[in-house]
Amino acid sequence: THATGGVVKNLSLKNHHLKGLGHSPDIIGLFFSVLNQFTNTASFISNGQIITIETEEFELQGHNFIAKIFCGVANWFGHIISDWTGSSGTVGQGGRGTGVPIPFYNLFQMINIGEFGQHKQSFATITTKVFEEGYDARHAMAMAVPVLINELLIRFMYTMKARFYHNKEWKDCIPKGSVPEVRRMLLVGHGVLCIIDGADAYIRSGSGADMVAFLSRTNLLAWTRFGQLALKEVYAWYNSGHIDADVVDEYLNKELKNMLKTSKS
Repeated sequence: THATGGVVKNLSLKNHHLKGLGHSPDIIGLFFSVLNQFTNTASFISNGQIITIETEEFELQGHNFIAKIFCGVANWFGHIISDWTGSSGTVGQGGRGTGVPIPFYNLFQMINIGEFGQHKQSFATITTKVFEEGYDARHAMAMAVPVLINELLIRFMYTMKARFYHNKEWKDCIPKGSVPEVRRMLLVGHGVLCIIDGADAYIRSGSGADMVAFLSRTNLLAWTRFGQLALKEVYAWYNSGHIDADVVDEYLNKELKNMLKTSKS
């Protein structure tokens, strides 16, 4: 907090990777890292606000248009590589330093609403404390393992069922996401995973009384994947029975070409 003149409240060694936008391992972090080169500023996100302060402290600083873009990209990449494993001064859950946040996780800082827990803290504050407990990109890689295994097992089971139960050709057994049966199997499978995950987090956090503990034990990637599948299913339901204009146009074009060939002959 002192380094920013008190402008960014509650900034610390444990959360500056989250609140400093240049440390975000996504397109947001890259954008602000390049922008800061052109404006000689540093950008932070905290408690529902994007905060910009003037600074001349850059690892690399360009002096023309191309150099500024290059240095912005280099600084952003350097931040991610150097801060990936955290540091001894940012020891969190499990005795390790907090690394870089999960891509787009810092957007939770914009949700500075609500009063949760006994201390009546906002959602932005809660997610900051969750990050300080070790909910970073390395933790996300561990969370991705059960999600990936679940996805592969469901697709594998569909392939085996299509080949040996429905006796389809191997080429027709490819578990594409566009196949309605595959889509619904994935929705149910990931839904069950999320129910188990949510129940486990609820019990281990004292029936949801401790929001930091509850979110720390929640698999964000599993819920994100389930949300994607749910949106796909809603979209499919909404468009069921509708005419696919592209398919109709393609069919009409073929028929017109055939008619022209027939009339010429």
